Amino acid sequence: MAAAPSFEDGHLCAACRAALPLHSAKCPYRHSLNDSFDAMAGVAAPLLAGFSIAFIGLVIGSVGAFRWPGWTLLSLTLSALLLITTVQGGFWARHYRPDVSAEDRPGWTLAIPEFTRWLYVTRWSYNSGIALLLLGLALALFPRSHDPDSVWRQIAAWIAGAAALGEVLWAILAHRSTLGRSPLGRQ
Repeated sequence: MAAAPSFEDGHLCAACRAALPLHSAKCPYRHSLNDSFDAMAGVAAPLLAGFSIAFIGLVIGSVGAFRWPGWTLLSLTLSALLLITTVQGGFWARHYRPDVSAEDRPGWTLAIPEFTRWLYVTRWSYNSGIALLLLGLALALFPRSHDPDSVWRQIAAWIAGAAALGEVLWAILAHRSTLGRSPLGRQ
């Protein structure tokens, strides 16, 4: 089996030599991008949205245990809403997604602009939802002044905050190469 493709638009797949993101009908990597998108929008996002909603219930039930309960609730609520947007965006992107091979590209009469729009909505809402979930975690972990274990909670809060910042940077860098371009290699 050939090496995995780079998945950058316009590059050639190492296995089938088709211009990415398309693959030939018999390429072993033909469905890998679709599979990862489906896992993001259909598995990970609903799971994380449910976790955000459960976390909101925890904060509401014990407001006195948190240093900034209002900011924590705001971050978690926005996270849940963005992750639900990911699920909805994934549904609509799959509705418009071309499920054809590179050989069929000349005959496409699909709604590529709609697919592209929903793909971007899904990707950005997913990364933003994760960043806000991590920010909510950091805010929840930051100790109140009378906490005897405040040093350890501060360390945990700073780590979660750094993870939120890392998610933002990851999203910007990961999407930077595709800003203004169609995921199907068209301008």
